[in-house]
Amino acid sequence: MAGFLGMFDYDKVGPGVNKNEPEKKRIVVFFEIFFRRFWKMIGLNLIYFLFCLPIVTIGPATAGMMYVLRNYSRQRHAFLWSDFIDAFKKNFKQSFIVGICNLLLVFALYYALVFYYYNIPKSSFLWIPFVVCIMAAIILLLTNYYITLMIVSTHLKLRQILRNSFYLMFLGIKQNIITTVIVLAVLLPCILYLPYSLLIIPFLPLSFIGLVVCFNCYPVISKFVIDPYYESRGEKNPEYAYLEPLSEEELLFTDIGSQERPAARPKKRPSNGDTHLNGRGKTIK
Repeated sequence: MAGFLGMFDYDKVGPGVNKNEPEKKRIVVFFEIFFRRFWKMIGLNLIYFLFCLPIVTIGPATAGMMYVLRNYSRQRHAFLWSDFIDAFKKNFKQSFIVGICNLLLVFALYYALVFYYYNIPKSSFLWIPFVVCIMAAIILLLTNYYITLMIVSTHLKLRQILRNSFYLMFLGIKQNIITTVIVLAVLLPCILYLPYSLLIIPFLPLSFIGLVVCFNCYPVISKFVIDPYYESRGEKNPEYAYLEPLSEEELLFTDIGSQERPAARPKKRPSNGDTHLNGRGKTIK
């Protein structure tokens, strides 16, 4: 059949899927992931918000969320509730310590900056501690892009995680700048429009920020922490196993899309009932 009213021709070979197709731009991949997981992101944001309400559980809740979002950013499957709870429990100790320290440092830096800002007119020397506090706040922000991600992705001690996070802050400077711009673009309106933004915060912005961090910063961890570990042991990173060609036993089908040809159309029979067409197209009486 040539198609309904001639609009579609189903005998024509389609473009198929080219396995050698060039990789998509990362921004395209990010938004594909985001829109594909949109409703799960809302659910994850809500779960994270509820688990953060006790305040002291912000660290473990962040670990649970980042584990799920790390899988999403790598285009891997994750069970929204069970994986969140598992990561919350398994990484509770380290993430709890990090969460409490972050809370204390944030409050300390906030009050220090406010104090120095309002007292600088009285003494210009206060510019020095004011700038130091700003630098400390930047370091705290950038290192936190990596701390929780390494907690849920490695078996390192907390001291090693903190040290590596400090180094990665410099090694991933490009990713950090892009991430910070997006984080501030999302976070600042939420802060400036309080309390009205509380109608939105429980449902999406937190998981969106987390996805941005995972998407941009996990490749840095993989490149400078995880990959060197496996290379030093003479092993291959199992995360890249899907890139390896399948063995004959694992191969379920062969890609023969390039060998497709249009299906042969059956020849019409002549209207005369005493004749028919043979295979060579000659009329036989």
